[in-house]
Amino acid sequence: EIHELSGGLLGYVGDCHTHPRGSGRISPTDVAAMMKTKRQFDVANLPTFILMVSHKALNAYVSSPC
Repeated sequence: EIHELSGGLLGYVGDCHTHPRGSGRISPTDVAAMMKTKRQFDVANLPTFILMVSHKALNAYVSSPC
């Protein structure tokens, strides 16, 4: 449905998980998950974006396609 509503531009919006009482910084597990998604997005020449939200901070990480 998202794919159709976005005119074919979006097919995967993202995953969500929590870091209770975390700092909002990216963890090694988050980096590994981002890199797995990045390999798939690189094929379509799309950037990969991860947003970390906590009670202390809001941090965005973007990886350009290779």
